[in-house]
Amino acid sequence: MAAGRPRSYEKRVNVTTNIEGDLYYFGKDRLGIPAREAITLGYIGRIDSEITVQKNFTTEELDRYFEIRNRIVKDLVLEKEQDEETIRRVSNLADDIRDERRQLTLKSESTSTTIDWNTIPEEQKIRAYIQQIFEPDERGIWIRDLVRASDDDDREAILADFVKEFAGRFTQDRERPFSKVDAGDIKRVLIAWAEAEGGI
Repeated sequence: MAAGRPRSYEKRVNVTTNIEGDLYYFGKDRLGIPAREAITLGYIGRIDSEITVQKNFTTEELDRYFEIRNRIVKDLVLEKEQDEETIRRVSNLADDIRDERRQLTLKSESTSTTIDWNTIPEEQKIRAYIQQIFEPDERGIWIRDLVRASDDDDREAILADFVKEFAGRFTQDRERPFSKVDAGDIKRVLIAWAEAEGGI
């Protein structure tokens, strides 16, 4: 049986589909244009072109079209603003999460520095412990106050307050390296720091 004439669509290439696909991916990937916007804008372009060619539209028809066109543009602008607001919020949230992680990392690093108290000589344990429970900024404030004290009574009041603050933290610390501390030893640590600053 003789083969019939090949049908014309056997090797047909759908050029329009290929072009639309290429345009879609270029517009979406390179320019971030959603397909729905492209379709809407394509209709607008096509209608604009037909209106200029045909020129047989009534005033009512043109008014109706321009009302639709304006509504479309407003919707697109509103959607873009909403997208930008969403991006801004997500970006701010991401920044907040990064800041939180950074703070948690710094906090864990500062609390993870445990001291092996067996390696520290007895006479240095109180000073080392006070350095551990008072942040550098806090120590600076206590030193500054003691250095600026105008007389012995003021100095003694500051030392007494320092002992109270120490005692409050010491009693709450379940991992403290010793059970009792002499108030005089605590005061001597702050005095030594102040003397190192050249203040007393």
